[in-house]
Amino acid sequence: MKIFYATTNIDKLHFAKTSLAMHGIEVEQCALDLPELQTEDGAEIARQKAQEAFRQLGKPVMVSDDSWRIPALKGFPGPNMKQCNHYFVADDWLRLMNGVSDRRIFLEPFWGFCDGKDTFVETYREDAYFLEAARGKHERAPHLEVIAWKDQTESVAEGLARNAFHLNEEFIERFVQHLPAKPRENS
Repeated sequence: MKIFYATTNIDKLHFAKTSLAMHGIEVEQCALDLPELQTEDGAEIARQKAQEAFRQLGKPVMVSDDSWRIPALKGFPGPNMKQCNHYFVADDWLRLMNGVSDRRIFLEPFWGFCDGKDTFVETYREDAYFLEAARGKHERAPHLEVIAWKDQTESVAEGLARNAFHLNEEFIERFVQHLPAKPRENS
């Protein structure tokens, strides 16, 4: 089975290819200009993006959208991390968290799929925390230099540099189970 993935994020593409290949699913990237719904509801953002991606592509397509919730910052930035990456560098995040004892972060990845008939969204929560110093390098997502997954010490950027993805098999399994046996393509 093959599905298209509307993303320009190379890390998300590699993650999807790696995790879905284990289920016999080939992922092909397609770059589309998708508007993002302005809401705090990550599932609704992913649903709208999947439907718009299908409308533009006319083929079964998946999308993703992540919400990064920092309890010490009242849930900021939520689904707006992509915009934060345009303004913040790793040191900005460290300054923002300077003196803050609650360094937890909750990542909620949302994967959406649309084949023209059905649309669905799957999600889960991954716990992370802010490090005390930047480690590794990530040009497009500098926040990954200053965060680590719960119970790990290396930064997410360091893990990605060695192609170590933090897979949540239960999430991947739920996503795959919702896929139609053979995604439909419009002619």
